[in-house]
Amino acid sequence: MHGLSRTRFTGPFVVILASSHFVVACADEGTYLPSPHENRNCPALPVDPENPAISYDREDVIAGPSAWGKLLNAKGEVAYPGCANTMEQQSPIALPSPEMPWATGGMYLSPEVLSWSRQAEVTSIINNGRTWLTAIAPTPANTIQFRGELYELQQFHVHTPGEHSIGGMSFPMELHLVHRGGSRAFAVVVAVMIEESAEDNPEFAKLWSRFFECPEVAPTMLENVTVDVASFLPANTAHFEYDGSLSTPPCTRVTHWIVMTEPIFASPAQIARFKDSLGQTNRPAQPIIDEQLVTYEAPKDAHWQ
Repeated sequence: MHGLSRTRFTGPFVVILASSHFVVACADEGTYLPSPHENRNCPALPVDPENPAISYDREDVIAGPSAWGKLLNAKGEVAYPGCANTMEQQSPIALPSPEMPWATGGMYLSPEVLSWSRQAEVTSIINNGRTWLTAIAPTPANTIQFRGELYELQQFHVHTPGEHSIGGMSFPMELHLVHRGGSRAFAVVVAVMIEESAEDNPEFAKLWSRFFECPEVAPTMLENVTVDVASFLPANTAHFEYDGSLSTPPCTRVTHWIVMTEPIFASPAQIARFKDSLGQTNRPAQPIIDEQLVTYEAPKDAHWQ
């Protein structure tokens, strides 16, 4: 499969960050209040006592991913019980190779189902200590139909390294396009892997130059800025689907994942700038509870755009 050329896992994937703790304000990835990285001269941000600091350090037994579901808030209550939920599917997961026999039954991502504009209005951007997040003005021009209801694209952000793996292959970065709407408190997230290329990604270039290196309390509001979100969808729309969770605390199971198997591209310099600013921001892969709940769907037309 084109593009799946990253490192194959032969054991645990471990990257150690020194004291990379963050404070979480709520379930939406747009409002995290982090503590500064120790290696940066960043001002301290307010701490929310109801949302204890977390770390992505795999060896951090106090606040690392294995401890998220045990962290207590100021009231002595478990702050993120969803992160310790072993009865329902958590995210991210290690997906199989598309070439392997696999259950079908996902959505065909036709233009009638998925509609992303080439002139999407950007309303704000923020370095929230967890990611660089771009907010999109909700509009019927950027939607996805899911289980009979319409969900609007509200924001996109990236994680590094990638959170999902495909056929044992990892990627240096993963893009999440978050849709909300319908009659339930539910999100539909399209995940797109990002591979290195010689050229800058032009849409990332026009936005990422605006982000601050230090985390911010409030987003920077923008006017008259647009982005071609349609360019984030690979031409080949083959994908996996499953019902999972937020991949960050509180890890609640309110997310339907559509994980594209083909990557898009960004330059090594773009990926390095994000990584240097925020470090490691990916949750480890979670156990797959029931493989029958994960589906794979090849496109009717291999070239959607």
